[in-house]
Amino acid sequence: MVISAATVEFPAGEPRFMAGFRALEAAAQSSGMAWTALRCSDFAANTLAWAPQLRAGDVVRGAYRDAATSPIHERDIAAVAVRALTEEGHGNRSDVLTGPRSLTQPDKVRILGPTTATVADLLDRPAQDFATWVTDHAAAFTR
Repeated sequence: MVISAATVEFPAGEPRFMAGFRALEAAAQSSGMAWTALRCSDFAANTLAWAPQLRAGDVVRGAYRDAATSPIHERDIAAVAVRALTEEGHGNRSDVLTGPRSLTQPDKVRILGPTTATVADLLDRPAQDFATWVTDHAAAFTR
């Protein structure tokens, strides 16, 4: 079982990360054992990187403002991993895991805003849906 990236097959990803994920998958595939690669989209948990900014004020700074991802809740990744490890039919394959909808950073801020009551703006700088994930992690973002 390897946790990989949805972008491993596509040239749009960061090259240094793609190389690492490709090497990880190759190691699993050449191990001689059954393997499963879970190629995940953006982890919803990555949004926790905004928590210190939100606790300090009303602005979120992030790179690639209008880039859209489909954040996936870590519980969904875990649930798929459990099935892949305990049920037949998941060996020797790669599965792409995404959240239920594509969101830009401003979309995420709009969802996060009512939970924290502090998000005012997003500045330009280089399954279970995101709203559920935000509710689950609301304490991390409040003052």
